[in-house]
Amino acid sequence: MELGKKIVEVEDFVKVVEDFVNTGGMEKLRMSGEELARMHPTLQQNFMRVVVAFIKAQSEKKYFDARNEATVELCRELWDVLSKSKYFFKDNVILPFI
Repeated sequence: MELGKKIVEVEDFVKVVEDFVNTGGMEKLRMSGEELARMHPTLQQNFMRVVVAFIKAQSEKKYFDARNEATVELCRELWDVLSKSKYFFKDNVILPFI
């Protein structure tokens, strides 16, 4: 029962983000990224976990087209950099939770 609730929460979060990035202009999206960087440090670390998971998922995509080609290519480059980080362990980035 609890697992089902968590899935709904993730789906709800993704839907909110999807709606926001679909309607936000370039400036609004940039400002949002800057504002996220002002969150509490622990929340910044948690948000980075979301970003890293997105980068990894995009870097592993087999199919993409012109609409997301730059994202996939950039994520592949970023994943290569992340894989050389001191935080990389067993094909994942492990960020400390303090």
